[in-house]
Amino acid sequence: MDFQPFNGILEADSTEVMGITIRSAGFDPDIWEGEIVFNHNALGGEAILPVTMTIVESAVNNHQNNLPSESGITSVYPNPFNSIATIRFDLNVETVVSLRLFDISGREIRTLIENEAQEIGQHSIVLNADNLPAGLYLLKLEADRDFSVRKIVLMP
Repeated sequence: MDFQPFNGILEADSTEVMGITIRSAGFDPDIWEGEIVFNHNALGGEAILPVTMTIVESAVNNHQNNLPSESGITSVYPNPFNSIATIRFDLNVETVVSLRLFDISGREIRTLIENEAQEIGQHSIVLNADNLPAGLYLLKLEADRDFSVRKIVLMP
């Protein structure tokens, strides 16, 4: 299970988008239940989010049939976006991945993933662009010997 962001501070009366990725590889077909515990400094000290994940037999048996045929950025939603966008990408091999954001002049603005080993399959990551100026940006995914570039537009 991966969290984006893994930790941080949230000011009172503010919101933050959190991405959670759960990989079902290695789980037997069944209903899996658990919880995510958020620690905080308010009365009680924690908030508990129950999580239920159902893994069905057909998804496990057909895993090989659902593998991507090529690596690359598959979507950015929404695009144009205001401050938060979800980037989805596929990998057709298990490989080391880098995902970077560039401004239109080619300057690297942010590294979203840096030389991180990723499994074959579909992946997603949340881009929080709150502190960036509006404009046209380029996302570049480098995976194995392949790369993929996608234009995105940040609206004011």
